[in-house]
Amino acid sequence: MENEGQIKREDIISNEALEWGNEYAKTVKKVIRLNKKFIKSTKKIKKILKKL
Repeated sequence: MENEGQIKREDIISNEALEWGNEYAKTVKKVIRLNKKFIKSTKKIKKILKKL
């Protein structure tokens, strides 16, 4: 074998584990976007309730 005696990062940790950061970042961005949308809607509701 060419790489005999060498330990590669794939031998230590799976590629899936190495890429968790990218998936986490996508999820966080989505959550932030949805949270902003939620805040906007609650402000609209507050405004409507003040008129009542």
